[in-house]
Amino acid sequence: AGIPLHASIAMATSTPARIIGLADRKGRIQPGMDADVVLLDAETLEVKATLVMGCTVFERQYSDRSVDL
Repeated sequence: AGIPLHASIAMATSTPARIIGLADRKGRIQPGMDADVVLLDAETLEVKATLVMGCTVFERQYSDRSVDL
């Protein structure tokens, strides 16, 4: 069974924002909300990038290890 996708997304976004009293500006992607976003790898959940107020503050750098030098 497990947790439905929509419920797990709420557990990581809107629910924490509501608990800490920031639901008026955090926890959802919609006009008027702060543009804070974490991009995750769909398989590993590794953080690929973080944006705060719409600006990239972290971007994982990958090297192509398949290239023969």
